[in-house]
Amino acid sequence: MVGLNPEVGHEQMAGLNFVHGIAQALWHGKLFHIDLNGQHGPRFDQDLVFGHGAVMSAFFLVDLLEHGGYDGPRHFDYKSPRTEDASDVWVSAAADDFDPDVAAARGYHFTHLNQLALEHLLGVHG
Repeated sequence: MVGLNPEVGHEQMAGLNFVHGIAQALWHGKLFHIDLNGQHGPRFDQDLVFGHGAVMSAFFLVDLLEHGGYDGPRHFDYKSPRTEDASDVWVSAAADDFDPDVAAARGYHFTHLNQLALEHLLGVHG
């Protein structure tokens, strides 16, 4: 049994289309685990928060994982910025109350969200 455990940042450092690679792994039934973090280009391994670096790629990756039949583990490779002190690290990891039943009951409107994200990134309503 052989499968993949890709990491967003490592694929982005290589200049690869991460979402396309994950789609291929899903199609072959070989995506066993995924590390979700962020990266700005082919630099050192930055281990940014997921979505920081290539926000549109992160959006399409989440859409693929949610609707592409993946039911395996998702590991958020979260690290606060390396300049934070110990107290700020814990503040950055604090979670609000979250009710999964409430979240599951609402529509997500991905097409509208995608359009809003593009408009925001392009400064259309700035």
